[in-house]
Amino acid sequence: MLFINFKVSNSTVVSNLYTHSYTTVAEYSYLNATNPYQILTGEYDYFGDDFVVYSADQADAMNLIGIIGRFSPPFPYGWSSVRAQILWNRATNETNSGQEYYRQGDFQAAKER
Repeated sequence: MLFINFKVSNSTVVSNLYTHSYTTVAEYSYLNATNPYQILTGEYDYFGDDFVVYSADQADAMNLIGIIGRFSPPFPYGWSSVRAQILWNRATNETNSGQEYYRQGDFQAAKER
């Protein structure tokens, strides 16, 4: 069984406005299958530069963007009623407004859109 524990600083301490780099180092050991008295060890290193720390509002806004992104008009003919098309246009406008608020760093307003 494998457990990985790590701590991430709160967004009041670490900026939530840009991505961070990180290094993951895993040291491991295991018994040699052919010689059970021998313990083999190794190390795994990984460097990444795509780690983000979200505030609560920012995380909510990103979750909503993910949900909205799964919907699209029926292909190839579009919506079957004018009301559906109007609602789709309204949702698209609200989504675009929310994304603009997000780009400006107003995560509360982005979440409300």
